[in-house]
Amino acid sequence: MAVEGVCVVDLFADDVAWRWMVLRYLGDIPCCSRCGVEVTGPRALKTFWSCQRTWCAACGSRFNPMDGTPISGTSWGPGDYVRLQVLLAASTPIKMIADHLEKSPASVRDMIERCELIHTVGTFDVLVSRFVNAGIKRERAAEGEGLDF
Repeated sequence: MAVEGVCVVDLFADDVAWRWMVLRYLGDIPCCSRCGVEVTGPRALKTFWSCQRTWCAACGSRFNPMDGTPISGTSWGPGDYVRLQVLLAASTPIKMIADHLEKSPASVRDMIERCELIHTVGTFDVLVSRFVNAGIKRERAAEGEGLDF
């Protein structure tokens, strides 16, 4: 049933879930996971937002936009990850979560451990190093120096 004036967003759609994950884990701007420089250009942004390997014009490397998130290196999609978070918040048993997501209970437990690990150890250090590097490189670029480090 449609309600006039109400915007409904499918939180579990991969594109919406991916934008939430970027804000949650990578900061408010898409940036290269290798050098920390902001991703610019329509083609690079398109590949970044579609979770595909993205080319960085600043350092010349290709990187996976999911680096630094719990789903990096897994078969989990952003929508699966958001569903997991909602089901965990509702205190759903692991077996039911696994059935709902069509994953094994071991895979669900592994993802929960990844989330706990990245929330307690990695995220802050990764973000700080990315934004410090990005800031230094922007300053050097503004001063006319090269980006060679």
